[in-house]
Amino acid sequence: HILLEHGADPNMRGVNDWTPLHYAVSRRDAEAIHLLLLSGADPSLRTRVDDYETPLEGAEEAGFEAGAFLLREAM
Repeated sequence: HILLEHGADPNMRGVNDWTPLHYAVSRRDAEAIHLLLLSGADPSLRTRVDDYETPLEGAEEAGFEAGAFLLREAM
């Protein structure tokens, strides 16, 4: 939350080309997903490695319905 308040890019890519939304999905953290979406995170970004997956596809594959719902609503 603090990083976003100070201008951190909510779409910055990290290890495995994941965005913060990909990480929030992998941690099953609906609160983080909500905060990232409010901060301008793009739920349609695909990784450029692995399975070229969006955060929504990852949430659906993992059966993380709360996260998938938030991501669907944002698209």
